Amino acid sequence: MAKKGLTLEWEPECSFELISIVSPIRDYRICWLLNHHLSYQLEWKEEVPLLGGRGKQKTLFNRYSYNDELNWLQFHFINNKYLGKNLVPELEQVDHLFLVDGTNAAIEKERIITTLKSLPLIQAVFAVNPNELRSKKNLIFE
Repeated sequence: MAKKGLTLEWEPECSFELISIVSPIRDYRICWLLNHHLSYQLEWKEEVPLLGGRGKQKTLFNRYSYNDELNWLQFHFINNKYLGKNLVPELEQVDHLFLVDGTNAAIEKERIITTLKSLPLIQAVFAVNPNELRSKKNLIFE
C-alpha cells in the first residue's frame, strides 16, 4: 500500500507598510538620522537569519527596532544586503528596508518617505507592497 502525504503551504498576509531605501550609508548611520529627524529610538535588536539551501550557511542581516507604544506603531529597519546576498532577492538594488506596522502605519510611512527624500545621502526611497513579494516570509519575525 502506497503512502500518501500532504504538503502544507503557508502564504502569509502582510499588514505592515514597507519602505525601500537605496543609499551607500551604513545601517547604523541611517538609523541615527531617523532617530534624529523623526524622534525615533531605533536600537539594534538582533540579526535576522536567512537560511541557505541544504548544507549552506545562514546569512545574518542587521535589524534595528523601535516600539512606539503611545502611537501603537512598531518600526523595523533591516539591511537587505550582506556579503552578496539579499534578504529580499526581488529587491536586489535596495540596500535597506524599513517596516512600519500598526494602526497609523500608512500615515507614518508617508512622513518617513518625505523625511528620507530630504536627506542628501539617500539616493532613492520608495514604497513597496509586501504582499507582491515572493520572499515576504523573510520579513516576518517574532
